[in-house]
Amino acid sequence: MVGRLTIKIVSGAAALVAALLTFLQLLPARASPSHLTAREARLLSTMNRVRVDHGLAPLTVDRRLVRSARGHSIDMVRTKQFAHGAFGSRAERHGITTGVLGETLGWAAPINGATQRIVQMWLRSPEHRSILLGRSYRTVGIGVSIGAFKGWSRAVVVTADYHAPANEPER
Repeated sequence: MVGRLTIKIVSGAAALVAALLTFLQLLPARASPSHLTAREARLLSTMNRVRVDHGLAPLTVDRRLVRSARGHSIDMVRTKQFAHGAFGSRAERHGITTGVLGETLGWAAPINGATQRIVQMWLRSPEHRSILLGRSYRTVGIGVSIGAFKGWSRAVVVTADYHAPANEPER
């Protein structure tokens, strides 16, 4: 399942409180919210290699999107649900209030080589491919969680949230 949306500007104290609460909920995570884990970094490297091979600029990491994506992957493993949900609202809670978003999800087991297989699955899916290779996307947040999922005792569950600036038209 793939989605895209344009985010409206959100202001006010409620948005600030929601962002702060979300941040505080993610503090116990193993990796720093602003740094990628080793597995997340390998996934980004694979994604960027594919983008460069297609003549596109590599994506840079946006720590706000990392927090959003990581929290979503953790939640999918916890709830055993594989769905995008309201990813625009998640991004807004983490401070992304303008621009265009895209999201790709994936999961694979066994865990060895799973992130490579997920990128290959994205490339074979026209909808996922169009997001991974979207020319307007500049930043990304990646979240990887490992746990019992869909009948596997250890599976890799991935969320990648992409962002394009509001002032750049999508191509």
